[in-house]
Parts: sequence; structure tokens; C-alpha cells
Amino acid sequence: MKKQVQIAVGLIIIFSFFNYKTIAQTTIPKPSACVNMDFSMGNFTNWVGHTSVYPSTTPGTNIPDSIYYYDTGIVNGRQTIITADTLDPFTCDNVHTIPLGEKFAARLGNGGTGSWGEGAKWQRDFLSYTFKVTSSNSLLSYKYAAVLQDVNPATAPIDGIGHAAPIRPRFIVGIKNTATNVLIDSVCNFLQENTFWGIKGCTYPQIEAAGGIAPQGSKTGTVYTDWTTVGVDLRAYIGQTITVQFETWDCGLGSHFGYAYITARCDSFAITQGCSANGGVVLTAPAGFKYKWIPSNDTTQSIEVKNAKPGDQIEVVLSNRNGCSSNLTIKVYPTFTKAAFSYLSNICVNSTVTYKDSSRSYSTKDTSSIPIISWLWDFGDGSTSILQNPVHIYTKAGIYETRLIAINWEGCSDTIRHLVRVYQKPEILDSKLICLGDSVQINLDTFLKSALWYNGDTSFSVWIKQAGKYGVMLTDTFNCITPDTVTVTTNQKAKITQSADILTASVGVDYQWFKDNNLIVGATAQIYEATESGTYFVKVTDSNLCLSNSDTIVFTLNSVMELSSQSGFNVHPNPGSGLFTFEFKEKINSIATIELHTLTGQKVGAFKLGQELQHTIDLENYPDGIYTVHISYLDKVWTQKLVKIVN
Repeated sequence: MKKQVQIAVGLIIIFSFFNYKTIAQTTIPKPSACVNMDFSMGNFTNWVGHTSVYPSTTPGTNIPDSIYYYDTGIVNGRQTIITADTLDPFTCDNVHTIPLGEKFAARLGNGGTGSWGEGAKWQRDFLSYTFKVTSSNSLLSYKYAAVLQDVNPATAPIDGIGHAAPIRPRFIVGIKNTATNVLIDSVCNFLQENTFWGIKGCTYPQIEAAGGIAPQGSKTGTVYTDWTTVGVDLRAYIGQTITVQFETWDCGLGSHFGYAYITARCDSFAITQGCSANGGVVLTAPAGFKYKWIPSNDTTQSIEVKNAKPGDQIEVVLSNRNGCSSNLTIKVYPTFTKAAFSYLSNICVNSTVTYKDSSRSYSTKDTSSIPIISWLWDFGDGSTSILQNPVHIYTKAGIYETRLIAINWEGCSDTIRHLVRVYQKPEILDSKLICLGDSVQINLDTFLKSALWYNGDTSFSVWIKQAGKYGVMLTDTFNCITPDTVTVTTNQKAKITQSADILTASVGVDYQWFKDNNLIVGATAQIYEATESGTYFVKVTDSNLCLSNSDTIVFTLNSVMELSSQSGFNVHPNPGSGLFTFEFKEKINSIATIELHTLTGQKVGAFKLGQELQHTIDLENYPDGIYTVHISYLDKVWTQKLVKIVN
């Protein structure tokens, strides 16, 4: 499978065809020193395109001599900018059309039919970029992924059923001296291989399953290589103008395609120094090589040097697949970054706290200060900030971990954490109730540092004798300050409502009736029926356990009929033995309740009324005796006697 496709790669000096392991860095890639070499402008600015076909003199080709051409210019479909990353079906959806970390790529050549191309037609496609080599662009690195089709690539031997070498699909990279149009090195910068390094295969049924459609008569599989980075050391050519040229070729029989995705850039050929923990550095060599670091013998692109001493020299040997090598050295100077911040030690709920950054960073090369340019705050309550000196308000008391990550302009960072205690602001006790004739004492919690009352009093304990609202400014031992208010209210004085001979006290929880200043034994209900003339009052204990005496009321005994005539209803029969009918003198427009009480004031029954003028209740199962009927309707209270007798 790997022996069916030729690849010829012309490179300058140093190159490699393999993926590499790196230590992750949180830095943003710099722009390429060669403008738009990475297609970052979304077009072919600074690139030159050519399109052509096989020369008829190529051994083994069947192309008619009359159709040969070699044209200059970009032809969409043969040189195509890729702006959206998708999966390539001719790789069984294993290769992305844009490499990781890039926004754009270019597809050189085409394959298949429809949106993927126009079929295989002996095509050759070229993209070239020319620039003058300087110290700032002496590292050329490019990435590519190639897809090539041939006759039965899974089984054909290299010189058997498959195409002969001159007419196989291929991908070529060449670097030439622009003035002479000659490859700048004939040993290290040119390869002519029959297979890719790390090549993979894809059968045609797999291609169809992924949505790929090959040209009619060319429904064979493909071989492909996933995105690979190649690095080139151009330091020996500083001052010269060179041209980097990428080529893709279909097969020489016009039946099988070849295309590739590419992107490139140029930078300074140097080891970059990044940050590790304080006292350490991360060194990263140029991409696209094999590596051997000295003295550690590490073989990754990036290494971490812990406890580095200022001026330590580190070397890396960079090798390509042919064994051509190049060396780089660097003297390391660790950067120290120390995150730090301060804040008011006592933080109160709903108060503004200001965090003050005091982070610093410096280089061990000359102890110069390195600016801190980024601050990442986490206040521990779900809130964050990127300001240098943020302000924050905590809405709940508790202990929070506040974290600051300080980052200098080189990307070196340090993290610091502080546990921040947020205190609840002092609060006065709840509103107080004063019983009539009493005073209330307001006691403040002992953790308070000071109190200042509305009248200038600074006592922690004050007596208040009148109802009202009283303000105080509180300061606790944590210096949390808050204004607060205590509300003092008095209980309501007991009242008596009279309806005929029925006396009703205002609402409470306990009652005691008096006549002529003498306690009436057993008269402990809210309602009392007066059976004798005299002066009455009631002592009421309310729900706050405040005791209040009502004003007196003078009662003169009248006849039952006189009492009844004062009510808004009549009852008949009265006396009666079971059913009693209530006839109202006016229509009741809201629902009222008939309450039945004994002569001692105990409620023994309740009946809902509608809006009719007449309503009947059944007292057949009630004991014989004298009852009082009590009806409350809107602002009216009606009371009558009702006599239940044996039938």
C-alpha cells in the first residue's frame, strides 16, 4: 500500500516529516515575518500561482501533445483558500482541511468531482512565495497534508500493477535560489521518496461512505499523510532571495488525482524562552525537526529547565530525516514573578472592598522590572475581574478564597490566594412592644464596639417609655458600621361593644368581666350577657400578654322584646324546639355567620348565612336552655336571645 505513490520533496538544509511533542504554552503566536505566507489575509497576496499539465515527453504518459499549457495566475479550484475547517472524505474523514492552531490554509490541486474538483486531467498545480532571507525570517516552517490516488494502492507493487515512477501522483516542495532557479542544496534539501513518512491508506468504499466521489473510471483508494510540520534552517542564506515552491501532480495517464493542503510562515531561527514555575524556564526549539537537548538528552520540542541559574547555557541539535543537522544555543535567564495584593482586613457584608495589586516581576539577566500586564481575579463567590485594582461587594457573610493570577508581558504568571472573612453587619433586636403603663429595655449585643442613639445617648442599654421609631448607629468590634432602627409599639386598650343585653369584649386570649368593680365568677368569655343593671368593665389579655382594662359601661335591664327590637333580624318561633327561622330586615350583601353562645359566653355553634332575607337553622340536638345569637355584619353587631324548649 505504501509503495504506490511517489513524493519528491526539495527542502533547504534541514527538514523533518514527523509530529512533535510540546509543553503547552499560554502565548499567542506572533504574526509571520513573511507577510501572508500563512494565508492570514484570507487570500493569495504575495503568492504566485501556475497551472499546467504533464509534458508529452514524460515517460509513460498518454497526454496529447496538443493540450500542453503552463499558465501564470491563481485558478480557483486548483489553488483554493480554505476558510472553514471540515474533514476530507478522501482521507476517510481523518484529516482536517485546516491544521490545528491556524485560521486559514490553501488547497493545491483537487480531487474527485463536484465541490472537490473536476476530475483527474494530467494536471500539475504550483504555488510559490519569494522573499529575501534575513536574521528575522531565517526559520521557514510549513505544514502540509497530502492526498494521492493511484491504481490499487493497497496491493500494487511499486513497479508492478501501479504506475511507473515518472507518472505517479506526487507532492513536491522545492526551495530555489530565485536568481538561478536552482535548488540551494542538493544533499539535504531534496528527497524523492516512493511513500510518505507515516503514510495511511483509505479504500474507495470508505471514501464513498465519507461522501467522496472519484472521477469516472478512477474509483480506487488513496494514500494520505495527516498534517505534518517541516522546519528549514535558512541562516546560511541570509542576504539571498529564495523562492519556496509547492507542487501537486495528477497521474500521467489522466486517471488519478493528487492534491495537498498547505500553510507556511517564517520567523527568527532561535530558541524561545518561556516561563515555568519561579526559578525555572521552558525552552522551545523551532518546529519541524527531531531534537536532542544538551545536556539533558531530552528529545521533545520543548523542555523545562528547573532551578535554572542565570547564564546557564543550553544547546539543542536539530536533525532532519536525512540526518542533516543544525545547532542552536541559548543562555537562560529565569524570570521571577510574584503575585501579591492587599485589602482592608475587616470586610463587612454589602460594603465596598478595594483590592490593591502589588505584584511584581523581574529578569535575572539585569534585575530589570518586567511589567505585569494582566490580572485575573476570582473573589470566591462566583464573581471575577480583570482590573488591576478591583472593587467588590460581598452580599453574604462567610469565608471566601480570593485568588489573583498576575501575568507579565512575557506570559510568565504567578498565583496567590488569600482567605477573606466577610462579617455580618450588626443589627439591633427586632421591634419591641410596650404594654400600656410599662417601659421596654433595648439591649445591644456585647460584640458591639459603640452605639450612638438618636438623642446622643451612647449606652448599650436604654429604657424607652413611649411608642415610636428610634434610630441608632452601630459599630461592631470588626469596625462594621450600620444604621438601624427599633420600633416600639403599645398594645391596644380593651373595648366593650353593647348590643341590647349582650356585652362583647375586643379580641384577646383571656377575659374577665366585672360588675360594680366586683369580679363576676365564671365570666371569662369574650361575650357576656348582662342580667342585672350595673356598671360593667372587662379585663383583656391580648396575644402579646399585655393586660388592659376597658372603660366602664352602664347597663339598664330592659325586656326581652325591647332588646330584640334593636336587632336587624327577628327569630321565630322563639321559644322553639328545633327549627328556628331568622328573618332579616334588610338584604345581606355579604356572607355573615350566626354564632350561638350560652349565657356564660361559651360559643357552642356557628352557621353560615347566604344573601337571602330568610334563613333556617336546626337546633334539635342542642340542650334546652337560653342562648344568645350573635351576628356580625359589616360594621354592625346584632344580638338576640333564643330559647330552646322541649317539644
